[in-house]
Amino acid sequence: MKKDKSRVYHLLNYNLSPADYDKISEVQGGRCGITRTLPVNRRLNVDHNHDTGMVRGLLSGFANKFLGYAEKLAKDAKVPVGELLRTAAYYIENPPAVRALGEVRLCAPGRIKSKVRRKLIKKWRKDGCPKGWFDDEVQP
Repeated sequence: MKKDKSRVYHLLNYNLSPADYDKISEVQGGRCGITRTLPVNRRLNVDHNHDTGMVRGLLSGFANKFLGYAEKLAKDAKVPVGELLRTAAYYIENPPAVRALGEVRLCAPGRIKSKVRRKLIKKWRKDGCPKGWFDDEVQP
């Protein structure tokens, strides 16, 4: 009973009833609005525009944080968040380094200073890079 009251109180922050939440969830197929994954052990978060207060839908915790970071970055860059995300998608799908160099240039995978990456680079220095690492067929 206490959990239900807590949920109702929380949803009131977004001007939603549990029935409203369920309608949104049904429209989204019970999935996160960005990743399209089903929630595990948690309900989806109510996502809203912090500037206008408009409720947009339901997101996983990670997707909600991602969108929050994107909105902060867009605000700092003084561009609409949709434009920023479209620009980011274009950047990922059409890397400027490939256009500039005329080829795909690969480095060791992983985060720059991770132990796994350092071990891999050390191994490559000793044994040489994997066969085919710099083949022309490699695509981003």
